[in-house]
Amino acid sequence: MQAKGDMSRKERRQESYSPLEELRMERTELTQDEFVFRCGFARATYQRWVRGATPIKPTPEQILALCRLCSISPKTLFQRLGFDTTGVPDDLPSHERSLRSDLELK
Repeated sequence: MQAKGDMSRKERRQESYSPLEELRMERTELTQDEFVFRCGFARATYQRWVRGATPIKPTPEQILALCRLCSISPKTLFQRLGFDTTGVPDDLPSHERSLRSDLELK
């Protein structure tokens, strides 16, 4: 039997399911710490989300970072995380400017 540190990504994925962790491993080559830093998450918050201890509630800035890092649209991100996608744009490039404008107004 392999030690936990020797497990492949696929084996670790099967150990416990987290859609956010699944995205990180499928779509990036980043470690969890690198991913957390680049998305602007607090490490403890991310770990609670991954464990399912608290609901995933990224900020608009974090949503944009996730979309960029994973090269996916907001709609795809929300679908993967199990959110309602009604009214969510299909692609990021045409809507990113308006999302940034909305963020700057707050």
